[in-house]
Amino acid sequence: MTSAARRSVPRYFGPAGARIFAWMHQLDTHSGIGVVLCPPLGYEAVQAHRPLRHLAERLHARGHQVVRLDYPGTGDSEGLGEGDAVDSWLTSIASAADELRADGCGTIVLYGLRSGALLAAACAARDHVDALVLHALPPSGRQFIRELRAFRRMAAASGLDDPSLLELDPKAEEAAGYVLWGGTVDALSKLDLATRPDVADCLFVAREDLAADEAVAQRWSTQGRVTRIEPGGYSAMMQDPHKADVPEAAWSAIADWVDALPTHGAPSRTRHIESALLDVAALRIDAKAVTETSARVHEHPITFGDGDRLFGILTEPTSAPTRAPVLLLNSGAVHRVGPNRMHVLWARAWAALGHRVLRVDIGGIGDSAPPAGQPENLTYAPTGVADVQAAIDELGRRDERAPTLIGICSGAYVTFHAARTARIARAVLINPQTFDYKEGDSLDVASARVASEYTHYRRSLFSIDKWKKLVGGQVDLRHIAEVVFERARRVLSTRVENFHRRFRNDDEAEGPLGRELRRVAGRTELTFVFSDGDPGLDYLERHAGEAMRRLRREAKVGFDLVTRADHTFTPPESQRRLFQLLSSYLD
Repeated sequence: MTSAARRSVPRYFGPAGARIFAWMHQLDTHSGIGVVLCPPLGYEAVQAHRPLRHLAERLHARGHQVVRLDYPGTGDSEGLGEGDAVDSWLTSIASAADELRADGCGTIVLYGLRSGALLAAACAARDHVDALVLHALPPSGRQFIRELRAFRRMAAASGLDDPSLLELDPKAEEAAGYVLWGGTVDALSKLDLATRPDVADCLFVAREDLAADEAVAQRWSTQGRVTRIEPGGYSAMMQDPHKADVPEAAWSAIADWVDALPTHGAPSRTRHIESALLDVAALRIDAKAVTETSARVHEHPITFGDGDRLFGILTEPTSAPTRAPVLLLNSGAVHRVGPNRMHVLWARAWAALGHRVLRVDIGGIGDSAPPAGQPENLTYAPTGVADVQAAIDELGRRDERAPTLIGICSGAYVTFHAARTARIARAVLINPQTFDYKEGDSLDVASARVASEYTHYRRSLFSIDKWKKLVGGQVDLRHIAEVVFERARRVLSTRVENFHRRFRNDDEAEGPLGRELRRVAGRTELTFVFSDGDPGLDYLERHAGEAMRRLRREAKVGFDLVTRADHTFTPPESQRRLFQLLSSYLD
């Protein structure tokens, strides 16, 4: 991942209390052009993490210095994003630009994607930069907030909204598990693109599915140089992380445009700055909210494994850890921050209680390189267990106590298989979907949809509003009947199969997965956590239902259910309940 001439260094910078985590893509000698990549907010930042890394590497290979950052209160940076976070986000972009200037960059370019484009334009309006690249720019901050409100209404319709959030802050907006507090919503709504910032060059990269930026581009073109392109690839990029494609044509077009920018001064040399320790506020998570405490914890990036190709963030108490370490694994293709940034919050809260916590990217996910010859972005990578063993070994060099492993979805799969051979104290499997993945397999999406819709309709039985819609003819009764029938068919089929198993010998009754569960439970504490109605419950019942009942009766396997939660715990209330449950295991 690094060389003598070109390196990617994880760094922290910015003011105390709002320290920024960023990747500095550095060169010994560079073009004099520095580019700050401004990510979108919320779940879109998770979707775009891998594509933006590829853009950074593309620009880096062209000889430019690049910073890709997490704003305060997002990603791996410090803070919770409370109050009006917009000012601190703009300050963080300006700080990243200052880092590039300190490295000798005379030409500063801000690239922004979606809401990141709004922030890049707002930063350019108050801090001088030379050029802007605005990708899929919303027509205004107000329009962006309208989109968030539409997503929240959709969540409410599915029964997965969080009423307690609005009790805390009536102006707050939540979309796909990420919260923007009222002050931030107000500030974003006021971001205005009526006047072009004082920049020499602007590049608008349009969405192929929505020409939202066209009016802004035309208005700005009367005030200076503007280029507008439509290279495609946006829709394919902004998908769930395991599906997200890298928009090669768009990245090439952007790199060509940056190459052609005028530079100020001769090519410059870079400072050689290594990773640093971050002193961050410890967190407290209760039934109502996540808050900062007066305590501090240490956090720093580490590389490990063969050739140092694996990357993680280690969070530790400021004094010697008093409790056993914890290892948090990727959920699908989501990088180490975890779904809804949960892993960051957990790590900082548990470190305050005395745990050492490592949030790791397995090879090919996030910022860890895959082994030579293996493609990236494989959620069930064949080398995943070996990578987890490398992470366990890395923790073992710091603490001889056996760790607790926690994984969601594919992370639960890797946790289970690592528990078969690794020395661990406890394996917590959250919403596993399979235990026997083979290359080329695809998860049963139809089964997942049936389980999810059935749970939604079951909850709706207790909703007055849903009954009013039913009486008013606003509900598709035929579709509901199909879902209920298919669910009943699968449940009946599973129960018949398990009934027949009970009349066989013990080994046959438990089945292959049941026998493997018994072996793993014999060497480590094994705990399952499921969202109510998660499709993984059907899988476990079908393949090891009788074994799970026996193991639970024998108190050899733990099992807990989190109600009003989806597969990745989107409602903030369910995130807090999951944290409290996991904390009880660590206690």
